[in-house]
Amino acid sequence: MKSVKIVCLLVLMCAAALPLHASSSDKTTGMQLVQQLFSDMKAGSIGPIETMMPEGFQSIHQDGARTRSEEIALMNNLHMGNISINDVVTTRSGKVLVVTYTVAALETIDGEKLSKSPAPRMSVFQETAHGWLWIAHANLRSVLIQ
Repeated sequence: MKSVKIVCLLVLMCAAALPLHASSSDKTTGMQLVQQLFSDMKAGSIGPIETMMPEGFQSIHQDGARTRSEEIALMNNLHMGNISINDVVTTRSGKVLVVTYTVAALETIDGEKLSKSPAPRMSVFQETAHGWLWIAHANLRSVLIQ
Protein backbone atom coordinates (compact mmCIF):
# COMPACT_ATOMS: atom_id res chain seq x y z
CA MET A 1 0.00 0.00 0.00
CA LYS A 2 2.91 2.33 0.72
CA SER A 3 4.20 1.96 -2.86
CA VAL A 4 0.77 2.92 -4.26
CA LYS A 5 0.75 6.07 -2.12
CA ILE A 6 4.27 6.96 -3.28
CA VAL A 7 3.34 6.49 -6.95
CA CYS A 8 0.19 8.59 -6.53
CA LEU A 9 2.22 11.34 -4.87
CA LEU A 10 4.81 11.25 -7.69
CA VAL A 11 2.09 11.41 -10.34
CA LEU A 12 0.48 14.39 -8.61
CA MET A 13 3.84 16.16 -8.33
CA CYS A 14 4.56 15.58 -12.04
CA ALA A 15 1.09 16.72 -13.02
CA ALA A 16 1.51 19.93 -11.03
CA ALA A 17 4.86 20.64 -12.67
CA LEU A 18 3.74 20.23 -16.29
CA PRO A 19 1.47 22.50 -18.30
CA LEU A 20 -1.36 20.08 -18.99
CA HIS A 21 -4.35 20.66 -21.22
CA ALA A 22 -6.64 18.60 -23.37
CA SER A 23 -8.83 19.47 -26.31
CA SER A 24 -12.16 17.78 -26.88
CA SER A 25 -10.47 15.51 -29.43
CA ASP A 26 -7.85 14.57 -26.79
CA LYS A 27 -10.66 13.68 -24.40
CA THR A 28 -12.33 11.54 -27.06
CA THR A 29 -9.02 9.87 -27.93
CA GLY A 30 -8.25 9.17 -24.26
CA MET A 31 -11.67 7.57 -23.73
CA GLN A 32 -11.33 5.51 -26.92
CA LEU A 33 -7.87 4.25 -25.95
CA VAL A 34 -9.06 3.18 -22.49
CA GLN A 35 -12.23 1.57 -23.84
CA GLN A 36 -10.19 -0.39 -26.41
CA LEU A 37 -7.76 -1.61 -23.73
CA PHE A 38 -10.57 -2.93 -21.57
CA SER A 39 -12.47 -4.36 -24.53
CA ASP A 40 -9.34 -6.29 -25.58
CA MET A 41 -8.72 -7.46 -21.99
CA LYS A 42 -12.32 -8.65 -21.63
CA ALA A 43 -12.09 -10.51 -24.95
CA GLY A 44 -8.75 -12.06 -23.99
CA SER A 45 -7.14 -10.34 -27.00
CA ILE A 46 -3.81 -9.51 -25.42
CA GLY A 47 -1.88 -9.38 -28.74
CA PRO A 48 -3.13 -5.91 -29.75
CA ILE A 49 -2.34 -4.63 -26.25
CA GLU A 50 1.21 -6.07 -26.39
CA THR A 51 1.73 -4.19 -29.66
CA MET A 52 0.94 -0.92 -27.85
CA MET A 53 3.32 -1.60 -24.95
CA PRO A 54 6.94 -0.47 -25.38
CA GLU A 55 9.75 -2.22 -23.52
CA GLY A 56 9.82 0.57 -20.93
CA PHE A 57 6.15 0.09 -19.97
CA GLN A 58 5.55 0.12 -16.23
CA SER A 59 2.52 -0.37 -14.02
CA ILE A 60 1.72 -0.18 -10.35
CA HIS A 61 -0.83 -2.31 -8.51
CA GLN A 62 -1.64 -2.82 -4.84
CA ASP A 63 1.06 -5.49 -4.66
CA GLY A 64 3.80 -3.44 -6.33
CA ALA A 65 5.27 -2.41 -9.67
CA ARG A 66 5.25 -4.53 -12.81
CA THR A 67 7.33 -4.52 -15.97
CA ARG A 68 5.89 -4.99 -19.45
CA SER A 69 6.30 -8.76 -19.34
CA GLU A 70 4.83 -8.99 -15.83
CA GLU A 71 1.80 -6.92 -16.86
CA ILE A 72 1.25 -9.13 -19.92
CA ALA A 73 1.41 -12.23 -17.70
CA LEU A 74 -1.18 -10.66 -15.38
CA MET A 75 -3.49 -9.86 -18.31
CA ASN A 76 -3.15 -13.43 -19.62
CA ASN A 77 -4.58 -14.66 -16.29
CA LEU A 78 -7.35 -12.06 -16.15
CA HIS A 79 -11.02 -12.84 -16.74
CA MET A 80 -13.42 -9.91 -16.95
CA GLY A 81 -17.18 -9.59 -16.95
CA ASN A 82 -19.16 -6.46 -17.77
CA ILE A 83 -17.14 -3.25 -17.60
CA SER A 84 -18.25 0.27 -16.72
CA ILE A 85 -15.79 3.14 -17.26
CA ASN A 86 -16.67 6.51 -15.68
CA ASP A 87 -15.24 9.79 -14.40
CA VAL A 88 -12.80 10.05 -17.33
CA VAL A 89 -10.37 12.98 -17.17
CA THR A 90 -7.80 13.45 -19.93
CA THR A 91 -4.87 15.85 -19.95
CA ARG A 92 -2.14 16.35 -22.53
CA SER A 93 1.49 17.39 -22.25
CA GLY A 94 3.15 17.38 -25.66
CA LYS A 95 2.77 13.90 -27.13
CA VAL A 96 1.56 12.35 -23.85
CA LEU A 97 -2.05 11.77 -22.79
CA VAL A 98 -2.76 11.06 -19.13
CA VAL A 99 -6.17 9.48 -18.62
CA THR A 100 -7.67 8.95 -15.16
CA TYR A 101 -10.95 7.11 -14.70
CA THR A 102 -12.87 4.67 -12.57
CA VAL A 103 -13.64 1.11 -13.61
CA ALA A 104 -16.32 -1.15 -12.23
CA ALA A 105 -15.92 -4.70 -13.51
CA LEU A 106 -16.20 -8.28 -12.45
CA GLU A 107 -12.57 -9.40 -12.49
CA THR A 108 -10.94 -12.69 -11.63
CA ILE A 109 -7.16 -12.98 -11.55
CA ASP A 110 -5.58 -16.38 -10.97
CA GLY A 111 -8.92 -17.66 -9.64
CA GLU A 112 -9.35 -14.79 -7.14
CA LYS A 113 -12.41 -12.56 -7.55
CA LEU A 114 -11.90 -8.84 -7.04
CA SER A 115 -14.50 -6.41 -5.76
CA LYS A 116 -16.76 -5.06 -8.49
CA SER A 117 -17.00 -1.64 -6.84
CA PRO A 118 -15.56 1.24 -8.92
CA ALA A 119 -11.80 1.65 -8.55
CA PRO A 120 -9.56 4.48 -9.76
CA ARG A 121 -7.13 3.83 -12.61
CA MET A 122 -4.67 5.89 -14.61
CA SER A 123 -3.30 5.09 -18.05
CA VAL A 124 -0.57 7.07 -19.79
CA PHE A 125 -0.30 7.03 -23.59
CA GLN A 126 2.37 8.45 -25.91
CA GLU A 127 1.59 9.53 -29.46
CA THR A 128 4.12 8.31 -32.02
CA ALA A 129 4.36 8.25 -35.82
CA HIS A 130 3.12 4.65 -35.65
CA GLY A 131 0.14 5.30 -33.36
CA TRP A 132 -0.45 5.41 -29.62
CA LEU A 133 1.72 3.53 -27.12
CA TRP A 134 0.49 2.56 -23.65
CA ILE A 135 3.50 3.54 -21.53
CA ALA A 136 2.24 3.37 -17.93
CA HIS A 137 -0.73 2.24 -15.85
CA ALA A 138 -1.86 2.53 -12.23
CA ASN A 139 -4.51 0.18 -10.87
CA LEU A 140 -5.73 1.16 -7.43
CA ARG A 141 -8.11 -1.78 -7.00
CA SER A 142 -7.09 -3.61 -3.86
CA VAL A 143 -10.06 -5.41 -2.33
CA LEU A 144 -10.49 -9.15 -2.90
CA ILE A 145 -13.84 -10.81 -2.32
CA GLN A 146 -13.42 -13.35 0.45
